[in-house]
Amino acid sequence: MIKCKDVCAGIVIYNPEAKRLQDVICAICQQVKELILVDNGSTNISEIVEVANEQDNVHLIRNSKNEGIAKALNQICSYSIEKGYEWCLTLDHDTVCHEGMVSQLMNYSDKAKIGIVCPRVDYEGVNIKQKNTESETVEVYACMTSGSLTNLEAWKQIGGFRESYFIDYVDNEFCMRLALSGYRIVRVNGCIMHHRLGESVKKRLFCIFPVTVTTHKPWRFYYMTRNNLLFIGQYRKHLNVIKEYAKIASILYHGVLYSNYRMETVSFIWRGVKDAFRHKEGRME
Repeated sequence: MIKCKDVCAGIVIYNPEAKRLQDVICAICQQVKELILVDNGSTNISEIVEVANEQDNVHLIRNSKNEGIAKALNQICSYSIEKGYEWCLTLDHDTVCHEGMVSQLMNYSDKAKIGIVCPRVDYEGVNIKQKNTESETVEVYACMTSGSLTNLEAWKQIGGFRESYFIDYVDNEFCMRLALSGYRIVRVNGCIMHHRLGESVKKRLFCIFPVTVTTHKPWRFYYMTRNNLLFIGQYRKHLNVIKEYAKIASILYHGVLYSNYRMETVSFIWRGVKDAFRHKEGRME
């Protein structure tokens, strides 16, 4: 089995909170041989450089502008392969790994045709029920990139992450191609990762009932809408299409219901729908 110190990690960063990023880096640098940071044109780059220089095993790649999460992830994986790594743990810039997380995931990396080994995710401030948590491991059809221990040979074989999605649904699309290529995604239920999902805020449902909800910037709903529809269109033979449409409808409904910028959010959603039917991909103009 590959030792943890022969594994690298990668984080895509874009205008992160310096203190949170420092916590993230400190937590993961002790568990891997090298950490690759890809900055997507952050305005607080001086703070990022200062935090990165605090650790000896951090390599920083700087993009002059926001190239999107998919391209940045491909930069991480390409660099990792060049350095001779076989596995790479990808993280968001606000996801703090618990001690021993990499070791826990690596215990299952020697199974046949593993594309990704991932943890069970506990979303901060949001109560999301997860199925099949009793067994030691369970195969899942998709997982998010944050916390994913990715087989770099599998990444190379299927052609990497789809850069034309830019952001949102990049992980679902990547996992689908892994599955269609015969790779498995295994979730380790005993390995729990705490993760921030968007911005958690307290609202009142119907102005009466207090609820905690996850919100996003209005422009994010453009990518969420467009890429979800593009994903359904391309892989409908392998999906429960009704379930997928219901899922996106729920996300968008709650996004509009709890948004402080409803008209702007609706405008971005409609724009995403139109561009999906035009098969338009890439960065939103």
